[in-house]
Order: sequence, then C-alpha cells, then structure tokens
Amino acid sequence: MSPLHGLFLLLLPLSRLCADLPGGDPRHARKSPVVLAVERTGPAVVNISTEQIVTKRFDPFYGLRDRFSEPLFRDFFSRFGHQQQVRTHSLGSGVILDQDGYIVTNEHVIRKASQIRILLVDKTEVEASLVSSDPENDMAVLKIPPSPKLVAAPIGTSSDLMIGETAIALGNPFGLEHSVSVGVISAKNRSIIADGEVVYSDFIQTDAAVNPGNSGGPLLNIHGEVIGINTAIYAEGQGISFAIPIDKVVSTLEALLDYRVLKEIWVGLQLQRLSPELARNMDVQGEGLIVAQVEKDSPAGKAGFVPSDLIRRVDGQPVTTLLDFNKKILRHEQGEAVTVDYVRDGRNQQAQLTLAALPAPSEMEMARKRLGLQVQSVNPQLGKRLGLRVEQGLLITELEKGGPAHAAGLRTMDVIVQIDRFRIQSTEELGRLLHHFRTGSRIQVIIVRGDVIGRAVLGLR
Repeated sequence: MSPLHGLFLLLLPLSRLCADLPGGDPRHARKSPVVLAVERTGPAVVNISTEQIVTKRFDPFYGLRDRFSEPLFRDFFSRFGHQQQVRTHSLGSGVILDQDGYIVTNEHVIRKASQIRILLVDKTEVEASLVSSDPENDMAVLKIPPSPKLVAAPIGTSSDLMIGETAIALGNPFGLEHSVSVGVISAKNRSIIADGEVVYSDFIQTDAAVNPGNSGGPLLNIHGEVIGINTAIYAEGQGISFAIPIDKVVSTLEALLDYRVLKEIWVGLQLQRLSPELARNMDVQGEGLIVAQVEKDSPAGKAGFVPSDLIRRVDGQPVTTLLDFNKKILRHEQGEAVTVDYVRDGRNQQAQLTLAALPAPSEMEMARKRLGLQVQSVNPQLGKRLGLRVEQGLLITELEKGGPAHAAGLRTMDVIVQIDRFRIQSTEELGRLLHHFRTGSRIQVIIVRGDVIGRAVLGLR
C-alpha cells in the first residue's frame, strides 16, 4: 500500500466525522449572508393564484373583416357576435405579515379576481379573502385562516437605505420554489411615469431582476428584513425594477386595516407611536403607543384613558405601531372587551375596554360643515337621466363659495368616486370617512367630470 493511499484512508474517517459534528455540514461554509437572509424570510413568501371571469365578445367572422371594411358590412356582421364568459388566471407573490393570516401583495395581482388561492411554503393551499386594497399605491391586504404554523416576515425600515447596499428580490411565482435575485439599491424616491403622467412615486429602484410573477414579493436587506414590496418592471430599461418602500407600506396598511372602516368599531383613541424624541421629552422608556386624544363619551373615555397614557399591550401582546393596534382590535366584534395594559405616571395599569358600534354621523351635515358641499348618491337611473359617465358615486349638487371643495376647484355636477384610498358609493360611507379625519387634514378626492377623471386635494375644516 502506497503512503498516499494510507493517508487517504486516514483522512476519510475524519471527513465523515466532521460532517456528523454540529456545524459540520459541508454546505455551511457556503452559506453567504444572502443565503441566510433567504432562509430567514423565505417561509413568509407565498404564491398567489387568482381566477377572473371576463366577458368577451366572440366574432365568427374574425379574419374576414379586411374584405368587408365598409361601415354597412361592419354593422351587419356585428349582429352575429356573441358574448361569452371566459375564465382567466394570473400568478403573483405575497408576504405573510403575522400568524393572524394577513398577507400583503400588489393590488394589480388580485385586481378583479373572483377567487384568490394562496400556496404556502409547505405546499398547503388555502383560499384567501380580500380585506382591502389601494389602487393608487398598488397595494392590497388578503386574509387567510390564522395558524401558529404561519411564519411572519421580519419588517425592517426604508428610512436609512443606502445607495449601493445589497438588495434581495424574493418571490414565489409558480408555487414550486422561491425565485431569488440579488442586486443593489440603485436609487430612492423614484417615480414611474407612463404616458407622461406619474403613475407611482417614492419608489425604491434596484437592479435585482423582478419578473411579473414576483410582483408582491418582498425586497430584502442583507439581514433578511423586508425593506420593500416588489411591484413593477421598467419596460423601457433593462434590469431596472421598483419596490414600494416598507415604511410607506406600513403607513398604507394602517389605513387599509382601519377597524373603524372595516368593522365600524368605535374605540375613541387617537394614538401616536412613541418615537425616541417623544420618549426623551416624556421621560419614558420602552416602546408603545401614546394616547394623543380621547373622544368624549367614547369606550376609551369610559375605560378611564387620558392623554399621555402609554399603551404597551393589547390582549397580552405588545403593540408598537398603529398597525399592531388595528390588527388586535380587528380580532374582535362590537360589544366585546379587550384587555389593555398601559403606563401612567410611571405605574403599570390595566383596563377592560368594551368596543362599541361607531356612532352614525349626520352625513349631509358632515359634508356641508367639513367640505362645503352638498351631495346625493348616484344610481344607474339618475346617471342615465343626467348623462353621467358613472353609475355610482356622489354627485355634487351645491358648493359653498370659498369652502374647501370650491377652493380645490370642484364644481357642481362633478361625481366623487373616491376619497383617499376608499371608494365612495353612498352618503353614509362619506359620513363615516369624514368622521375619522382631523380638522386641517388634507384628503385626496377622485372625481369624474364628463369624460375626464381628475383629482383634487381638500383641506378639511
């Protein structure tokens, strides 16, 4: 036996021993920070498949029309077309927010979907419901049944992003395995422009490749924290992709998961996150939500809350953002009680807060007082009689000269179809929304004026 052969026999058992020892996996040395980031957040990324029912007109004379291009023949052949419902499918990705089953994705991924299916990392398939969506920011929130098996994505911040730092685009476009691409942060505060108009603004630009099926998936930093939601590919520039900054995502989610709008629950608290500056000024430590205002005769007022109370836990679970608080309240219904732990004057206290039904505001009086206008609900009959281009919304019938609506350029016969992120179809919905905005707030209003869709910004009184 040669000396080399003997050395090989000596080393072979040692190599097997190293593989059996903790950390002895030969792949361990190849685990880069990117691999670790994907392993950390990958289980929170899901595949989203949707089904849409689209009505199409089928033409039995397709291909012959060039021969019969005269208007007479076109009118004749158009009578033979028939409508048929067609099922179409699309794929995208999403990110699990928590074990309650909330998932964030792009609005365009689930737009007009009649059915939404979620495929989890363990190949479990569940049906999802649409909670709320925001087409203006291309965001949507879905809900699946809660489960302790769900893995929530770690949320980072986009406030301190650095040009040139590593960015990891993660998706699950086909429900097979995760799709991963790596690049850098190329730019911040970018706008996407189409047909000369700004479509989306304040985006993160990256050169990490993002395919259409990855829309709605997370953009990660090197620690595996979500710093954005991948949402678009720049068609005119190869290798340029965009993501919604996570700080903007969180603020949008706070509005989309507003318990007052979704369940008409009344708590009566105006809350503010405890920032480091606010903590120093108030001489408090830790995290939580500061009570900025308590509404008169509200459930919070009856429970004894006062401004400057620091709310730390709801139902025994910590709350550090308004989004945390909203999700905890959404677990309950009107009439149920929640346990709130808070700090007042350095002492820990606890209160039982009974949720109430949101008071029904006088919507017409609210519209006149806060917007300076009078409206009426639009229905198909009214729309047809007045020659309107929409069948739902609020028709402006009167304007107060110099009022917020008049100052913003609105006119009588304009139809309000959306306020901020919420579509408006009735005066009741208008009243509920206006009830939540503070005096001095600026809201965006989408209107239809003839054949034109426009927007205006109103300052509320």
